[in-house]
Formats: sequence, structure tokens, C-alpha cells
Amino acid sequence: MDYFVEEGFSAAMLGALNRCRLYLQVLTLADISLADGSCIIPDVFQGIPLQDRRSTLRWPCQQRPFNSAWDLWRSALRSLQPKNKLSQPLGEWLSTKLHQDWFWYKDCSLPALYFKHSSDRWAVYNGTQNPRPCTRSSASMLFDTKTSTTVPQLPNHALPVTVSLDRYTGFMSAIAGPALPCSSQEPNPTIQSVDSQLCKHAYFKSLYPLDGYPSSADVSSIVDAFHTGLSIVTRCLYDRQEVTHG
Repeated sequence: MDYFVEEGFSAAMLGALNRCRLYLQVLTLADISLADGSCIIPDVFQGIPLQDRRSTLRWPCQQRPFNSAWDLWRSALRSLQPKNKLSQPLGEWLSTKLHQDWFWYKDCSLPALYFKHSSDRWAVYNGTQNPRPCTRSSASMLFDTKTSTTVPQLPNHALPVTVSLDRYTGFMSAIAGPALPCSSQEPNPTIQSVDSQLCKHAYFKSLYPLDGYPSSADVSSIVDAFHTGLSIVTRCLYDRQEVTHG
């Protein structure tokens, strides 16, 4: 939404874009990109909810927006990748604690693909070399999902992956991220001190119910609310104003 604000979309357009975002239950560009951060998932342009992951946050109930909103959504996303690739591809994974719960993982050191059945049960599919000549659009390793074993947990270095069906062999291929998650760079979900310039950001101003700019305490409340549940992000500000102004 920060990007859409900077692009100069009107308030009405931002509202439509935000309804599409809420329906898909995504927060950032990484949430709608392939695991390797190279491009946006094609289904996202059509407003199809993600199939390889789900958000663990509590979201407001958002009905599917009208077709006109999705037309605007597609146009806005295409400005991020005019040639079917992101103009600025995403970098390495910065955190292993994601709000999205991924279903598929791969250990880059082993020819094995993992699928999450439950918190303590992972199906493991063995990999095999692609019998067809490798090209830019084909994977070198394929996985037969008809035969599997079960393990209680993932390897330490497993990465989230985007899977797709190889139409020639009927096996699955997997696209992993460009680097291992770095636990030393875990972000702190609570901001203790908010810079005054951040309070004047258009996104936080758009959530503020009164004229002027939110205070540092208001912005901190918004950040805390995101980690509690998105449905209370705006409500926390209105409640604060009701207490302050009676």
C-alpha cells in the first residue's frame, strides 16, 4: 500500500486496492511473489487466493471485490513488473518467522521436497533428475508426489518454495529462495521509539481519523495492532480518540 500511495492513486482507488489486498490476505510484495522473489504469482493478478501458503493473522471479513477493483489491481501490479519480472527482485530471506504459513519447503543440500500435513508431520518426496533437456523454463530436479515418507520436523536449512506441475512428466518442480533465512536479523515487532518523520508517512496518516498527523504513540499502536490482528488496526486509533475527546 505504501507503493500505491507513492504512485499517486486517489483515495477511492486506494480503497479498492486495499479491498483486493484484504481479500487475498497479504501485507507486502513478498507475500504475493514466488519464493525466489523474481516475479508476482500469476494467480494474484486474477484475485485467486494463494494456494501454497496461508496467513496466520486474524483478518477482517472482506467479500470478493467487484471486477472493476481487480482491473485496477492488475494495472497497479503490472507497474511493478512491466516485463513479467519484478523491476527490483526481492533479496534473501530476512526472517524465519513469517505471518504466512508455507506448505512446501526444500532443503537445498538434499534432493527432497517437504509438504506440511500438520505441525508435527511432514511428507517427504524424493527428487529425480529431469529426463528432458533443461531450459530456462524447466527445472533440473523433479519430485514424484505419489510416493512419500513422513518425518516429524523440517531440516534446519529448509526454505519455503513455490511448486508447480511439470506438464510433460506429471511430477512437481520447486522454486526456492535465493538464500537461507537469517535468524540474526529477526525484526522486533514492537517499536519502542517512533521517529517523528515516520508519523507523517501517508500510510499512517490515512489510518488517522482526525485532521493532522498521528503521534508516536498512535503509530506504535498501529504496529502493535498489526501483530495482534488486522481488524483492530484502525479501531485502536478511533478508540484512542473517543477516550481523548469524549
